[in-house]
Amino acid sequence: MPYVGGVGKFFGKLLTSLKQATISLSENANTRLPGYMDSTRILGQNFNSTAPGFDFILGRQPDSNWLNKAAQRNLITRDTNFNTLFMQNFDQTFTIQAQLEPIRDLNISVNVRKTFNKNYTETFRNIDTSGGTNHRFHHLNPYAGGGFDVTYISFKTLFEKFDPNKISATFKKFEDYRLIMSQRLGAKNPYSVSTGADGYKFGYGRYATDVHLLRHTQGKAQIK
Repeated sequence: MPYVGGVGKFFGKLLTSLKQATISLSENANTRLPGYMDSTRILGQNFNSTAPGFDFILGRQPDSNWLNKAAQRNLITRDTNFNTLFMQNFDQTFTIQAQLEPIRDLNISVNVRKTFNKNYTETFRNIDTSGGTNHRFHHLNPYAGGGFDVTYISFKTLFEKFDPNKISATFKKFEDYRLIMSQRLGAKNPYSVSTGADGYKFGYGRYATDVHLLRHTQGKAQIK
């Protein structure tokens, strides 16, 4: 039999130490479509008008093309005073749970979780934007947002000594990332044309929310 070295032996033990693992992925998407004029009957479908369509019933989330086609079929109200928001939401959760026993009677539980969400709103309405009588549907005031949260295991800093009377090196790294993030954000913003004496870009100071959020993400990536 071939000899297995230290690295191979280590990974071999790591693999055999896995006693139980579960992985799950859940997604939830929904659309709120105000102003829909047709009726829904069997399973949410009107078989006389074939609306809203089996793709919608089976979970397809409408995009701009879907809305435009629905408007052409007179499925969306043409009331020019109608201004209720069209809304979409998407949530995704990914989890991993594992039970490890690298040595006898030493059990390690590993829980990893990632959540992601995004939302979109717009006003889809029949209106004349030219000042005359040329009414047609427009996608007005589109807005998209979202966020994510992820579990990470910072092996490099997990066993560092902690002194409550001193500022940790990890915290100082997070502080240093603020300047890097400010410069990156400023480089992408054509209106951030100047740099302060402290090196921070205009509009992205050391206490700016965007700088802190990106600094936190960058910090996670660097100290793993």
